[in-house]
Amino acid sequence: MLSVVLRRTAILVAIGTAAGVGLSLAAGRVFSQILYGISATDPLTYALAISSMAAVAGLACWAPALRAMSVDPVIALRSE
Repeated sequence: MLSVVLRRTAILVAIGTAAGVGLSLAAGRVFSQILYGISATDPLTYALAISSMAAVAGLACWAPALRAMSVDPVIALRSE
């Protein structure tokens, strides 16, 4: 069950990362005049930002998924 939740999270993170990188590359050209000491397409900056956001998304999903696994499905689905 945990792997299903984490796999779905990974898919959403990948989609968001692809969209975010595309938009940031486009915005980098606009804001390249105000950047000082770094290029608008610095690969190290992109790699650090992507890895940190992916780690935060994974941890944000992992903790609630572990808690949800401890609940009995019959009790969770029973309507009272």
